[in-house]
Amino acid sequence: MDLHALDWASFAIPGSLCRSDKPIRLHDGTAINVPSDFDGPEENMAQDVRASTDKIVYGDVTGDGRDEAALPVLCANHDSTAAGQTAMGIMVFDGSSGQAALLATLTSRQPRVGEPPNFLAVTEMSAGKVTAVETYYRQDDPNCCPSGHATETWSYRNGTLTASHTQAAPVAKPSSSAQVTASRPKSNSTVFRGATISPRTSLTAMQSSLPDKCQHDDKGWGCACQDPSDGSTHRLGA
Repeated sequence: MDLHALDWASFAIPGSLCRSDKPIRLHDGTAINVPSDFDGPEENMAQDVRASTDKIVYGDVTGDGRDEAALPVLCANHDSTAAGQTAMGIMVFDGSSGQAALLATLTSRQPRVGEPPNFLAVTEMSAGKVTAVETYYRQDDPNCCPSGHATETWSYRNGTLTASHTQAAPVAKPSSSAQVTASRPKSNSTVFRGATISPRTSLTAMQSSLPDKCQHDDKGWGCACQDPSDGSTHRLGA
């Protein structure tokens, strides 16, 4: 079967990722209020399901001369916000039997510490492997902005895809909250929002010099200055 020609927007996907005991029939790539045993605000919370049919990746993983298809699928509690997202995975289908059959469902390999699930995006499907970039939540990341990144690889052997390699991107070292230091080739100071700031201006002094320019919240001062020498941004606050 040529999976490129399949009407994915109306396809019936397996229900296992969204914890439904029946296949989920898509309509324009979505299914609403699907029975599920996910617990949300209530037990057995119904799910809204979205398949990103515009982001399907194709490639011959099994080596039979036919392309397999990787379909991203997201499950979320019915009528919920991002915090109600329950599962995300990549469903990999094989068409060698004459119909689209599920070969594997690829899911996050990093710890889940955020309310939303971690996300995968397939970057390559080639002979014997599937590679994906994973975006995942680190401790204290807001729901909007996961900061972790990793490259994940699954290998195809004996008819199955199994996880084989993980490479996480290094964590950037945070700048010191005790002071903001800027290195400038021609000047020993800069002007930020009307205040002169030297390369060794302390955070306290910087905050006090800009009382009407910065807003304080529970995460620190809500403004930042940009170093003109290299374009880097320094946040005022821990």
